[in-house]
Amino acid sequence: MTNRPHPLSPDDLRDMALFIAVSRAGSISRASVQAGIPKATLSRRISGLEKRLGLALLNRVGGRLTLTTEGQCYQAEAEQIVQRAELLHDGLTTQRAEPSGLVRINAAPDVAEHAMAPIVAEFMLRHPQIRVVLEQHPERVDLVERGCDLALRVGALPDSNLCARKLGDLSRVLLAAPAYLARAGEPSSPAELTAHRCIRFTARSKGTETHWTLHRDEESLLLATAESVTTNTAGTARALAEAGAGIALTIPEYCGDAISAGRLVRVLPEWRGSSFSLYAVTLTRRLPSRVRLLLDFTAEAFARRAQDAART
Repeated sequence: MTNRPHPLSPDDLRDMALFIAVSRAGSISRASVQAGIPKATLSRRISGLEKRLGLALLNRVGGRLTLTTEGQCYQAEAEQIVQRAELLHDGLTTQRAEPSGLVRINAAPDVAEHAMAPIVAEFMLRHPQIRVVLEQHPERVDLVERGCDLALRVGALPDSNLCARKLGDLSRVLLAAPAYLARAGEPSSPAELTAHRCIRFTARSKGTETHWTLHRDEESLLLATAESVTTNTAGTARALAEAGAGIALTIPEYCGDAISAGRLVRVLPEWRGSSFSLYAVTLTRRLPSRVRLLLDFTAEAFARRAQDAART
């Protein structure tokens, strides 16, 4: 008489999902925080899974966790099974009720504050059963390590296993306070910018921008900027420009209230800076309905903004 395999139980499926969380996090402590269960409970459930399988899935050496050969094979298959189960459960639940649960988003501070916060506020009014965590981080983070459902990324995306959806392009314009222009004079051509105080931007990956590239129709110019004041956030650049520190080349969507109130005005309005693409990235295209709903809502909001900008 041959031994028949142990039938898959609900506990097996849950422990399978917990094992995936541990393997992604690389740490039981980190995975326990992300899963919201005690470390001891998580460790016990992973050990129970290994006992039922009769296999060691994790190497526990010197406080570090790595996958065994069997663990690597198990993870590859288990991820597909768990994803299918989550999508099935999520789809059936969505048919009966409004999507609910938590969506965790990560973005750079300027994107989170000026681009995403208004969208999240409107989204939550329409979908009160969904909770949102909007985290700010100046550097690109690991979605698995941070436990994020999606992240917003500006600029070129490096090759990765992440799934990207382009939301739109963010262009930069020249802005200054009326008081500064009254004091320093308003430039009538890009060449005159070299005589003005320019609020320059610096990024850890690219350093300080010593030149501005400006575009008008098919014409492009590369201009050296005078060294005056430098910052690493668009929010600070806006504040400096409002205070009369000089002319900023920045994203107008980040300065909407200051522009509408007249605290900032366009300089050389026929000229624009280079655009940056904005993407939403996720670990997989198989998203729970609450995440997919927010992602679609965000894409639609950016599409409306682009249409409004094209009409002005």
